[in-house]
This record gives sequence, C-alpha cells and structure tokens, in this order.
Amino acid sequence: MTTEAKAALRQTLEAAAAKTADEIAQLEPQLEPIAPDCCLGELTRSELMGEQEVAAKAYEAALRRKNRLAYALSRIDAEAFGVCEACDEAIAPARLALMPEATLCVACANERGE
Repeated sequence: MTTEAKAALRQTLEAAAAKTADEIAQLEPQLEPIAPDCCLGELTRSELMGEQEVAAKAYEAALRRKNRLAYALSRIDAEAFGVCEACDEAIAPARLALMPEATLCVACANERGE
C-alpha cells in the first residue's frame, strides 16, 4: 500500500472514529433507566423498554466498531496493515475504503461468517 493510500485511509479511519464517537454520545442518554411510572403519551413503559433495548444493541455495536477503528489506527503504519490476518493476501482497496477497520479479505470474512 502506498504512502498516499495509507494517508487517505488514515483520514477515513479518523473520520469514521469521530462519527462513531458521536453515535455513542447520542445513544448514551437513551440507556438511562426508565422510571416505573414513566409514560409519554401513548407510549407504555414496555414500549419504552423495547426502544431502550434497541438503543442498547446499537450502542454495543458502536462500541465494537470504535474499538476496531482504534485498533486499525494503531497499526496503520505497520507493514502488515491491509493484509488479511487469515491468508496473508492483500485486502482489496475497495473493501478498505468501505470498511477501513477490516482485518480479513472478503473470502476469509465469508468463510468465518463475518
């Protein structure tokens, strides 16, 4: 991978990390406990709890992505960056453009069901 490509990918990773941090910040208030007597118009407490569960899943996914992005940023200068951890083949630039935190090529990711 060229120096210019790594620089562009670093910018993509940093932008994705910032966006993910914003998503996490927006989801955190939705994880607050719901008061037993809370009712907003037609929404019942159980509906609010269902929405909170959805927010919790999104929050967990955002935290996982944040960690993967931080890992990618920590190793972007390594020679092995952009190389599949399973088969040691280069990860396609198009895949890295869409998923800059990818550590597996498409074939290996499909084999693992990721």
